[in-house]
Amino acid sequence: MMKIVLGKQEWNVDYDSPVGKSGGFGDVFIGSGDVGGTVCEVAVKRLKLDVDSAAHREMDIASYIQSKSYQNIVPVYDVGLDDATQRYFVVMPLCDSSLQDAIDRGYNSIDTLAVVQSVLNGLVELSEVVHRDLKPDNILLHEGVWKITDFGIARFTQKATSLRTLKKALTPAYAAPEQYRYERASNSTDIYALGCIIYALEEGRPPFLDCLDIEEAHLNKAPDKLNSELPKTIIALVNTMLSKDQSSRPSAKRCMDVIQDCINQSASDPIAEMLSSADLHVSEEEAEKAAEEARKKASAERKSRIRKSAEDSLEQLKQNLSDTILSKAATAKNLKGDIYIGNARIKFSSRINDYDSWLASDFKNPRSINQKDWEFCCAIDMSVVGCTGFEWATTLFYASFKGESYRWYEANFFAPFSLDMNGPVSLSINDTNFHLAFTNVMGVYQFCFGPRAIDVEDEADFQKRWAALLARAAKGELYAPRTLPVRFNEDYSY
Repeated sequence: MMKIVLGKQEWNVDYDSPVGKSGGFGDVFIGSGDVGGTVCEVAVKRLKLDVDSAAHREMDIASYIQSKSYQNIVPVYDVGLDDATQRYFVVMPLCDSSLQDAIDRGYNSIDTLAVVQSVLNGLVELSEVVHRDLKPDNILLHEGVWKITDFGIARFTQKATSLRTLKKALTPAYAAPEQYRYERASNSTDIYALGCIIYALEEGRPPFLDCLDIEEAHLNKAPDKLNSELPKTIIALVNTMLSKDQSSRPSAKRCMDVIQDCINQSASDPIAEMLSSADLHVSEEEAEKAAEEARKKASAERKSRIRKSAEDSLEQLKQNLSDTILSKAATAKNLKGDIYIGNARIKFSSRINDYDSWLASDFKNPRSINQKDWEFCCAIDMSVVGCTGFEWATTLFYASFKGESYRWYEANFFAPFSLDMNGPVSLSINDTNFHLAFTNVMGVYQFCFGPRAIDVEDEADFQKRWAALLARAAKGELYAPRTLPVRFNEDYSY
């Protein structure tokens, strides 16, 4: 046993007797000390104050709890800095078990409504604090009463904290959508977590736990219907607690009133049964609608990010190509973004064209044979022309292939049934012929060259290919390829 001296008194700590798992903001050990004139075992939490400033918040909240008395908040006996170890500690009662322990033993035997009423009462009692990590592990049985504990990432409602720092400390299965979106948490954040807890009490697991991307599910997916014998009114309440929008969730006081009214309700009241059934139906519809709206919003935000990335990376590609050519050819020049050597030039279309179907709300491309592998965003035309008048044109398009990250690709086309072969040419990303080239269907146009990635590790090849085309155009040697599709040699002749 080691002795520590805190704000009120001296305590013994056994560092060889940990309680539960090591946490991100502290470790808990069995200790002992005088509590109300009796020496008894206690839980001593040794805080980790090197994790940003979160543990300092826990110290502040522990001090606040110590000064008050609550029915459903685990009390704090002592808190402070031990001068000998220069460590911060919080001393609490040694509780019997956690709600997670009860779920693991057999969730079907738990009185869900009794647990939820206790937790709601604790949230109301400490309404000036947002817990932000409410979960079954942080709900403990103390003296026969379920109580809330572990305020490691909690904050007073009026105080701000670093949201991005806290995201890594969240418990994914119980975190609310706004926490994943780096938005300010509120008391309704704890209501969402409690909705997940009710789900776990009834199903043995929280919603979305079986999803491959649990963050995406919390943000954009409606939970599966709760398979429970709880009254329909309570199931409807859970649906609203799990709303994606903070403002749509009920307050803790509202939840308490609904549950108590449901408990007091006569089982033989046919009007109440009709209303509760309608309530459940509407809540399920609203959950689906909210999830769909969240998906659309997330899709629009994703598209905006991807589109901005396309613009930025294209400008860098064009600049890198210009820098490479200007560094190797003394007569080369860049005029308004086009690259010249004599009368030959590489030119780009004036604007990036978006793929119309990509802009649609469902964010899906037409699914046809090979094209299903591609997700197109936008495109731009690029060409080189010299004194012979022959133009070598191509389409640069920004796309994702087989679910990989978006990047720039190059492709041009020819018409195999045309007498002059008609290639290489560029096609609009919204032209049906562009998309037919990506399928096994015989269309008017086929690939003349590509599709080939042109950025990151493939950028050097792109630069050399177009520098060689510009050099040939400047010397009057740019001509239509003799064989199609085009295959470049090691010296970028064709």
